[in-house]
Amino acid sequence: MKIILFFIFELFTNMKSYAYLFNNPKQNDKPCIECKHFVKQYAFEKYYIGNYYGKCNNFKEKDILTLETIPMFAHDARASEKYCGKTGKYFEKSN
Repeated sequence: MKIILFFIFELFTNMKSYAYLFNNPKQNDKPCIECKHFVKQYAFEKYYIGNYYGKCNNFKEKDILTLETIPMFAHDARASEKYCGKTGKYFEKSN
């Protein structure tokens, strides 16, 4: 129950900052969920937890615990101009 409340809290406190993750044409014409690099996230490999925690397969980062390369969170990639940025410069429409 605590983890669900945490997800809800995180979603609503950061919704304006991460509007580009969602399909909202007023906010952005290149939402992450329509990109071919976007990977949906599941809790316990079974429960879809929403777009906010989705990952971007186009950018990788190293996990400091396991030292393996993993996809970056989509909201981090869109927050930094070093990666995709708010304009979605590496956006590719999914099929």
